Amino acid sequence: MTVPYGQGWAARWYARQAAAGRASRYSCYVDITTPARVDECGVHLVDLDLYVVRTWDGDVEVLDEDEFEEHRFALGYPEAIVKAALRSARNVREAMTAATCPFDGDVAGRRVSSFTAYDEIRLGHSDAPLS
Repeated sequence: MTVPYGQGWAARWYARQAAAGRASRYSCYVDITTPARVDECGVHLVDLDLYVVRTWDGDVEVLDEDEFEEHRFALGYPEAIVKAALRSARNVREAMTAATCPFDGDVAGRRVSSFTAYDEIRLGHSDAPLS
């Protein structure tokens, strides 16, 4: 999982297509979040229920825009958070579509291949939620 400092997203790449779960549909799955905060207890961010994904065929999509809108009003997201989330989704989608770093498939692909076995052991399988 990649959680870039100061950015409003967290990404997970899958090294190979799986039979079930996210990895069955997507080679890259990006959660739009609040910017990560790091302290002595770990990394903290809030998932805003908006996602940018790349399918195994290379299509790029934004998922759950309706859910984001519902939660935006139901949970009272501050306008600054809404604007930042929409900007992050747009920026990630553009980078993923243009295949620019880190969504170029080169560095990320090598990183995924190196760490997938570790993640599968640590998480139980490659589609488990991080806690």
